[in-house]
Amino acid sequence: MAEEKCTYLIIGGGIAGVSCAEQLSFDEPSADVLLVSAADTVRQASAVQVTRLAHELRVREVSGRRLAELYPNVRLRQGLAAGLDAQRKELRLADGAVVRYDRVCVCTGARPRFPLPEHPAVIGIRDGHSVEELRRRLSSARRVLIVGNGGIASELVFALQDVEVIWVIRDGSISSTFVDPGAAEFLLPQLEKQGAEEPTKAPGPRRWRYNAAELGVDGAPLAGVPGCALGPDWLQRLEGFTAGTAAEGAEHYATPRALRPLPVGLCAPPRSNVPLPADSWPVYVELSSGEIVGCDFVVSATGVRPNTEPFTADAALRLADDGGLLVDEHMRTSEPTVYAAGDVCTPGWELAPHWLQMRLWSQARQMGLYAAKCMSADRLGQPLLMDFCFEMFAHVTRLLGHKLILLGLYNGQRLGTDYTALIRMTPGVEFVKVVLRGGRVQGALLLGDTELEETFENLILSQMDVSHLGDDLLAPDVDIDDYFD
Repeated sequence: MAEEKCTYLIIGGGIAGVSCAEQLSFDEPSADVLLVSAADTVRQASAVQVTRLAHELRVREVSGRRLAELYPNVRLRQGLAAGLDAQRKELRLADGAVVRYDRVCVCTGARPRFPLPEHPAVIGIRDGHSVEELRRRLSSARRVLIVGNGGIASELVFALQDVEVIWVIRDGSISSTFVDPGAAEFLLPQLEKQGAEEPTKAPGPRRWRYNAAELGVDGAPLAGVPGCALGPDWLQRLEGFTAGTAAEGAEHYATPRALRPLPVGLCAPPRSNVPLPADSWPVYVELSSGEIVGCDFVVSATGVRPNTEPFTADAALRLADDGGLLVDEHMRTSEPTVYAAGDVCTPGWELAPHWLQMRLWSQARQMGLYAAKCMSADRLGQPLLMDFCFEMFAHVTRLLGHKLILLGLYNGQRLGTDYTALIRMTPGVEFVKVVLRGGRVQGALLLGDTELEETFENLILSQMDVSHLGDDLLAPDVDIDDYFD
């Protein structure tokens, strides 16, 4: 039986795992770092700073040889984890090899949560291979049914052309993972205006406020938050791509204007006693509304669940309620030499008032970097304070062609009904929502090039009282930067 040894073992070649390996190489250039990945390529993230805490990521796939050129003390070993013996500090691989380590970090991410039964006509979008499979199937598709309401589903709906798209969502508004119904109303025209002429003059901004208690908002954390292991640039794989010509007699939709959002529940296979439509499709799906829809294939993008196997069987690592590996403030699991980072883990410490976990690529990078610092400090006997990135939630991405920046409790998470939201919207240009409680900013959602991200980040962190400004906090003719410089 083959055996390898290393100082630091990292399991998983995603953003969290590679970020962890990079940080370890920087902190301890003489330490032997082994990265075990199921694929022969790994995902490397580079960050462009937007604010102190918010970064826009660029993700690329690199080979093990390229990784070793960049970080000489990092080795890539292709393999699948089969079992972890935390007491003996051994990882068993599926090919029978054993890796002995001093400290290990589990960065195996998450796997798609499929609401549909396994079927050849159903594909889940999670990694590069699934995107390539999507591209292949689109070449001859006439109609695609997309299930899900998160970032991947929303961007895919926006990007596809020359194919009829039926969007199945269970919520009352689009893109609900990231935005509320108000922001969804701002985004919805983007699905209809492609190919249409832009207005000669953009409408002026509108402002309003609402109290959460008046709307009956429960303020609960968003459920089914999808992971984004693909990274923010995954749609580049489909750039310039259009689907194949529709078959003769089929309706042909050249732009996303023909999308049909269906606010219904998840799909299920048609019951045998339900008559199928007269048209012929490779697969039919029955919606909770009772409608039967035929299509060429189904794309499932409905969220993820932590990929904890096989670390809960042999190692018996403690799990959180959401199924993730429970970690303390130093990213340690219930075993002192086993750490975890990224989508696979769940924080078990007392969270900062304005930070929350969402299984996103930005947090995977932050956790991977911090886990590396924790492992190194522990091995070298050095003190370490918690990273500042856990003081406030911050995420930068793009949604339906607009820059999206989320700061703090941007949807009033954990605030119940005890908050007020100020909103400013200029149709087609920007949407700004600020969440306040007690005259202090608790979160912000910024769609478009608002240039307000640094101001609101500072207001959230400082908890400065802005009640004297009232609704003028978002007045378009008031430069609020002047108040807080």
